[in-house]
Amino acid sequence: MIINSTITKQDYQLFHLYSMKRLFKGYAVWSFFKNAAVWLFFVIVLVSFFGHLSSKKPIIDWHTAFTLALPIFLYLLAENLLHRAIKKNFQPKDNGIMLGPKEFELTDVGIKEKHALGYCFYHWRAVDAVEEHNGAVYIFVDTATALIIPALAFTLEASKADFLAVTHHHLKQGSRLFSAGSKV
Repeated sequence: MIINSTITKQDYQLFHLYSMKRLFKGYAVWSFFKNAAVWLFFVIVLVSFFGHLSSKKPIIDWHTAFTLALPIFLYLLAENLLHRAIKKNFQPKDNGIMLGPKEFELTDVGIKEKHALGYCFYHWRAVDAVEEHNGAVYIFVDTATALIIPALAFTLEASKADFLAVTHHHLKQGSRLFSAGSKV
């Protein structure tokens, strides 16, 4: 089975977002906010308690609120800048091997990927997972690396279903051969 497609920057960005969610789904953002809220609560209680003991000022004043908010604000700012830098540095080149026209051929031995600068071959035992997201198909060959087949590559829903059936069949065959110790 041969699939021809053109990978765009938007396709890559959608894959990047999906793979980040896939990788970091165990690290929920809520845990950070829970820890920050608990930390903030203890700091406010301790500062208020010792401030109240030392003087008869109000429990919380603007100076205290600013002092408590500044580290959280600086942390969120640094995290945002780091996220932007990572996103900028992980964008592929326009004339590289990630973007542009590609041809994917499914064979009994593996997947052939042809592009303008060359070709790659992946044995079925190198494929970790095949996942569909928003119409695109991602064939993961490592934890965060995948062959991207955009939704526009499939002219009919039936062709995508056939493609997924073939990949899942070969994955089952490859996992049996790999677990038996045979080399393909």
